[in-house]
Amino acid sequence: MAERIIESLDNPRAKLWASLLESRGLRRHRRFLLAGRKTVGEALAAHPDRFESLLLPPGAEDLPAAPAGLERIRLGRALFDRLDVSGTGLPILVGMVPEMPAIDLARPPEGLELVCALGDPSNLGALLRSAAAFGASRVILLADAAHPFHPKCLRAASNAQFALELRRGPA
Repeated sequence: MAERIIESLDNPRAKLWASLLESRGLRRHRRFLLAGRKTVGEALAAHPDRFESLLLPPGAEDLPAAPAGLERIRLGRALFDRLDVSGTGLPILVGMVPEMPAIDLARPPEGLELVCALGDPSNLGALLRSAAAFGASRVILLADAAHPFHPKCLRAASNAQFALELRRGPA
């Protein structure tokens, strides 16, 4: 697939990606940004179908592990730096937020299920990482919980979001 180039912060796609740095944009567009040397490669290897684009910084090499059908977009320095909130300088994946259906509380639990209202994305990420490590089958996110695909949550969770069933709970 041919590589595209986007340099302007005013480009409609650039604006969409910038909105994914906050919960409101994540909910509205149902997309997320995943950054990190280890997490990007692991996520692509395990779940290539969950990603639609690879955002490349100026001068960076393409990712050899990236599927051929994944759209590659080379960004201008200012735009890439705006999106690279972790400061990795490495390619960023644009992924699709999976469906998180509402939980049916009338049904009995299936294995270890966690109910969570953590509002801080970093704390939620740490909880998700621990939940995956302990074999939780499901995490129920109450209305006040942070978005599980917020950049800070993704970083803290080390891809645990992809190993867990996430459900929306009541307030």
